[in-house]
Amino acid sequence: MTTPSTAGFGADLASAVALLRRLPRHRDQVSEARRMVAAWSAAHPSRRPELVVDLPPGDLRAGYDLVLADPEGGSVALTGQAEDGVPWSIEYSTHFAANRLLSVNERSLSVPSALFTIRALNRRDPTLHRQLVDFCLLWDQVFDEDVAMAAEELAEAADLFRRGRGLHSRAATLEWLADVGLTEQAFAIHIEFVARIERFRRGFFDKHAADHLRAHPADFDRVDAVWVRAVDAKALDDLPTARTPADLLTRLGQHSGDLQLTVGRHWALDLPAPLRSLVAGELAGPVPEEGQVILGGVRRREAADATDPAVLARAGEAALAEWLAGQRAKATIRWHWL
Repeated sequence: MTTPSTAGFGADLASAVALLRRLPRHRDQVSEARRMVAAWSAAHPSRRPELVVDLPPGDLRAGYDLVLADPEGGSVALTGQAEDGVPWSIEYSTHFAANRLLSVNERSLSVPSALFTIRALNRRDPTLHRQLVDFCLLWDQVFDEDVAMAAEELAEAADLFRRGRGLHSRAATLEWLADVGLTEQAFAIHIEFVARIERFRRGFFDKHAADHLRAHPADFDRVDAVWVRAVDAKALDDLPTARTPADLLTRLGQHSGDLQLTVGRHWALDLPAPLRSLVAGELAGPVPEEGQVILGGVRRREAADATDPAVLARAGEAALAEWLAGQRAKATIRWHWL
């Protein structure tokens, strides 16, 4: 038998379904969705609606459940899915980590997102695992942002991404997307995250670069250095008698061994550790360094200029790297597939 209570509940269910269909689906608009549910709740107070939000990793679209109080006891959950209609609670029920590569704190990186990140790096890198962790840490800083990205920021991020891969036309970009198996929509989602992370990085630099430079001024000296690496000390047997960097270069010209020579201008913090604090004219080594043996010295050293934008930019990068190292040390990291 239909009672006034159940009849009214049926009308409220129909109204709730209509509400779910109207809720905005972009993750930037979740706060608007909550406002719409609050307004509906004011008109239907006996239903005590609760909005449950699903924000899948690597996707800028939101899914929703709306839980309502049943007049006969308990509650009823309505699921609003914008895509194939499969409730997200069912879609993710097979295994808690079925589509995840790793989790850092509470932020998980899906296997498809990780594969794209690896492809986007476009180079081999021994620190790839650390870069994926850092991506999660940066992603966590912007994940819950509700400030929309300006079109100019998105365009700049997309242009920078394309230029870095030599994609100078739409046709070239579409060919690249097809080659790596990505849709234009997936590319747009990735670019929005890239733009958000870049905005966070700029804000971090603005806030911390000057302080980091004041705390570590010698790290940002510009240093003209020369050094050689070898697999063992025997390869450098006839070089330790060199007394200056110029002398070392002269002796290297007469050397026939298998050595890796580096000559050039660098930030002090980017030099091999044994060379970072040397003054002009000094040599260090041969000493072990990163599994090899190194011998080198400094030809010229220019003190950091705190007003130089390039110096401040490098100090900002160093400050962020230091912050990320601290976050990695504190993070709970689980690798689900590796």
